[in-house]
Amino acid sequence: MVDGIRAGAEGLRLMSLKLDTLAANMANASTAAYKKDSVSAGVTAGAGGESIGTAGYIDLSQGELVKTGNPLDVALEGEGFFVAGQGDAGGFTRDGRFSVDPSGRLTVAGGLPVQGARGPIVLNPSLETVITADGSVTQAGKALDRLRVVKFGDPSLLSKAGNGLLKSGEAGAEATAAVRQGFVENSNVRLVEEMASLMQVMRSFESIQKSMTSQDSATGKLIATFGKY
Repeated sequence: MVDGIRAGAEGLRLMSLKLDTLAANMANASTAAYKKDSVSAGVTAGAGGESIGTAGYIDLSQGELVKTGNPLDVALEGEGFFVAGQGDAGGFTRDGRFSVDPSGRLTVAGGLPVQGARGPIVLNPSLETVITADGSVTQAGKALDRLRVVKFGDPSLLSKAGNGLLKSGEAGAEATAAVRQGFVENSNVRLVEEMASLMQVMRSFESIQKSMTSQDSATGKLIATFGKY
């Protein structure tokens, strides 16, 4: 019975983690280029008996591309990430809602400069900006640079770092994703699916609670019975 209560506690911990994950996904359903989180679980054996091991991972599937007509809105079609900033302050993102800072640098959310093949991309705000499918950036017919787009051999090493940025312990390799100017990638969260998962988790939560209450009651009765002798 004690083992059953322990297993129930592990189950509640897993359901709580899944609830938090689903809540975060649903809260970001309208966040541009947001990639939803998921939780996987497995039973592992240890000195104290079996326990439920959990692992979180990021679903990197493509979100819907929506046309905005804004020349500084850029989306990726296919595998890859824009590179923003450098070193510890930098990261990778699918959020291509770019803007131009006072010094003319092309930036992402949070103000980090967008990296091109030759470093940060600097624009003349008074000129029209054209970005082609291969990421080439031109103004007044002059090629300025090409957006740096990278991919990773092991996407499981990616982790979220806020402001739509991802970090990786792996150096990115050049990607061949198509660049779409005037488009924004939507979140890949599907609210209907998340709601269905939420209902399932809530039912599992309630079922585990009832089972633990039943086992706790049976354990109490057993102790009371033995206490009479």
